[in-house]
Amino acid sequence: MGIDALPLILSQLKCEGDDPDHWFVALEAITNEDSIPASSHGNMVEMSKAWLSWASNNNVGQLGTTFTPKTKFKKPSHHQP
Repeated sequence: MGIDALPLILSQLKCEGDDPDHWFVALEAITNEDSIPASSHGNMVEMSKAWLSWASNNNVGQLGTTFTPKTKFKKPSHHQP
């Protein structure tokens, strides 16, 4: 689904509140962005807040919003081999 899934994933992440699912690898793969500060790695709530903040700052997440990733096919930094 790629970029078209962003509004759905971000909406779900927002609804999950203090118990977010692990959408972060998918978000990073779709956007080619790493919005999570190193100090928040491993803290699901802080990671969720970082992505929702990124979405708000970049006007991403509303249905009909256009987003173009900076680059393509960047390997997510949070993915472990």
